Amino acid sequence: MRSFGIVDDKVKEAEFFLTQLTGCNNFFEARCYSVAFAAATRSITFALQASLRDLPGFSHWYAAKQTQLKADSLARFFHDFRRVSHHIGEHVIGGGTFSAGKMLFYFRAKKGGQKRGHGLTLDKRDLTARGRAWRES
Repeated sequence: MRSFGIVDDKVKEAEFFLTQLTGCNNFFEARCYSVAFAAATRSITFALQASLRDLPGFSHWYAAKQTQLKADSLARFFHDFRRVSHHIGEHVIGGGTFSAGKMLFYFRAKKGGQKRGHGLTLDKRDLTARGRAWRES
């Protein structure tokens, strides 16, 4: 069994990229940090499995968490974001604006063969609160 410290490190890594993303004002940097954030958050689940897989009851607990994540729209969004950016190589962010200290990105999505844009404001407090609630349950 590996140390749980690897999970803590992966969480800190994801938080670093999120902080950089929410603080940048350069579109290219935003694309880079968003891809890094998505990859770093995905690596948290791998680290969890690596450090806790031998713990009694972990498999049952983790299966329930996987079900929760699959039902969560934000988790699904970032899963798809990472899959497209990592495995296909496309940039999922198609545009964005910076206004009143917030970033609004437009994400590309295909539906029925037509490209449509979807907006998402990345609010660090909302993402952090969701992560905290997931860890505490």
